[in-house]
Amino acid sequence: MEYTVGLDSSTELGGYVEIAVGPDTRLLCQVNEHRSEGADEERRIVGTARVLGRIDGSVVDARAPIGAFAGGSLQPADPAPVRDHLESAWPGDAVVHLGQVNTGDKSLPARLRARGFSRHTFMCGQSGSGKTYTLGVVLEQLLANTSLRMIIIDPNSDYVHLGSVDPAGAGVPNELTDRLTALQSKVFVFGNGHPQSLRVLFGRLTAEQQATVLRLDPLHDAEEFAAFRTAVGPLGAEYSMADLVAALGSNTDAASARLVARLENLGISNAEIWAASPGDAMLAGLPDDWRVAVLDLGSLALARDRSIIAASTAVWLWENRHARQPVLLVIDEAHNICPSKPLDPNQTMATDLLVAIAGEGRKFGLHLLLATQRPQKLQENVLSQCDNLLLMRMNSSADITVLEEVFSHVPPGLIRQASALTMGEGLAAGPITADPLMFRTGARYTPEGGSDVPADWALER
Repeated sequence: MEYTVGLDSSTELGGYVEIAVGPDTRLLCQVNEHRSEGADEERRIVGTARVLGRIDGSVVDARAPIGAFAGGSLQPADPAPVRDHLESAWPGDAVVHLGQVNTGDKSLPARLRARGFSRHTFMCGQSGSGKTYTLGVVLEQLLANTSLRMIIIDPNSDYVHLGSVDPAGAGVPNELTDRLTALQSKVFVFGNGHPQSLRVLFGRLTAEQQATVLRLDPLHDAEEFAAFRTAVGPLGAEYSMADLVAALGSNTDAASARLVARLENLGISNAEIWAASPGDAMLAGLPDDWRVAVLDLGSLALARDRSIIAASTAVWLWENRHARQPVLLVIDEAHNICPSKPLDPNQTMATDLLVAIAGEGRKFGLHLLLATQRPQKLQENVLSQCDNLLLMRMNSSADITVLEEVFSHVPPGLIRQASALTMGEGLAAGPITADPLMFRTGARYTPEGGSDVPADWALER
């Protein structure tokens, strides 16, 4: 239930207030909107408050009948019932300890419901908002407090140390340290400079993907396409790029020779991402008890190769979907993987696969967590399937308007606060929260892989 109430000028959006509607009846409410009404001396601040439950001492009863009321006195909520409301929202469910509530009593813990990540999640924040750091907090908490498996497409090497406790970190809870330490052997990092390489077996790509990688059109490149199909016919399904080149080279027709030249000229045949054998391919060799696979795309030089890795990851998930093993696919800088306007066929290939996962993946246990700086850069059919929002500082009014439209279940007044947020502050909303939650990010306990470029050039000389 929502009510229009008169507010004090210091009342914070997203904050909790109490409304006394009778001698024995106090209601806990959250302020979702406020505005000025009237003119000059008669101007007053009013807002919309959502009733969360009836306060009984320090406990909030969300099921107690409230009945109609015409008005009542309003005051900031006492921390005790707010804490009870926040901490008793999901009895028995694992939680993500995000930091602190950023309204009212800032000592209250900001917690997310881990089960809520079974809905697709969109995270947004401009450069310098603390988005990457906050995402690291979420991921390490999911790793430590749940059994959810995660595949992380990491374009800037920010999460390559997930699972290990920062040796320089202070105040790491002993229980969290023990859990993360025990999980180190179940976190696998793929990329140049890591024990596991980012390698794809060419034969495991779909026929359409193979044609896309080779830049072949069945009609415009009819002879080369036919030569390709003839060459791979006897190879079965487990062939490598080297096997394809060898098969083409053994043929004497002009189309096969042209195709070999095409692969060499485009740098496709000698790309660093091709596995030499099935045993060299990433993901397929993961042990049964794996928890996290971090794909360090920052170690790849070419955007083409990064798109192929992303697409092959989506294919691997989709081909294994009938196992119904819950997996969270995390994509940082997601606009580079599934952009609103793909720049090349490889990006289009990755985007189309992620659209399929966004639309149909949940029933197979495939969930998305997409992070980017600008929502308008993300493919709209992927963005529209997200129920959860993690929003940090955003200055663009156009982007904020897009978020209001896509996340219409979130009070628009809270979304509009994005331009006033400082580093590390944010809004969480959707199935991951009991209420829309203004938060300040807490400590991260695993080392950050990436870092900002030093700004010592700005110091006085």
